[in-house]
Amino acid sequence: MIDIEDLWVGDTLRLIKSGRIGKFEGIKKDGKIKVNIGNKIIVTTLSNLETYTVPDRDIVKEFTEKHLSKTYQSPKSNLKKTVIDLHIEVLDPHLKNQRVERILQVQIEAAKSFIEHAISKNYSSVEIIHGRGQGVLKSEVAHLLSLYKEVKIYIPTNEGGATEVLFY
Repeated sequence: MIDIEDLWVGDTLRLIKSGRIGKFEGIKKDGKIKVNIGNKIIVTTLSNLETYTVPDRDIVKEFTEKHLSKTYQSPKSNLKKTVIDLHIEVLDPHLKNQRVERILQVQIEAAKSFIEHAISKNYSSVEIIHGRGQGVLKSEVAHLLSLYKEVKIYIPTNEGGATEVLFY
C-alpha cells in the first residue's frame, strides 16, 4: 500500500480496481485521494491506489511494430486500411493469463503507439479493433484519441467492436 506521505502532486498512480492510470492531484478534506485521469478528477481511497511506473516502451514497440504494417482489404470496396487489433490474443498471446490491469496497460500503450505512428506517417485513416466486451478498452481508446489534435473524428464501426479514426 502507498504511504500518503510519499506522494507528490503529479505522481503517476494506477487505480487497482479499474487499472486506469492518472496523476495525483491531492487529498480531499475527508481523506479521499484525487486522481486526474484524462482531465477528469476521480476521487478514490488510498487502498485503491498503487504507484505506477511507465512500462518499457521497447516492449510495447515490439508488440505494435508487427501489427503496424498490416492492412485490411474491405470486401465491399477497394480501399485498404491500416488496422490494429488490440485483443491480447493478437497483440501478445503470452500475456493472455496476466492480470486484467496489466493487459489493459499493454493494450492502451499499443493503441497509443499505433496512433502516434499513424500521425507520423500522415495516414488519412486507421481502424482500431478493441472489441465490444464491457467497454473499458473502448472508452480508453476514445479518451486517448481525444488527446490528439491531429484526430479529426473517430467513429464506432463493426457494431461497436472497432473505431475508425480519420486524421486531418
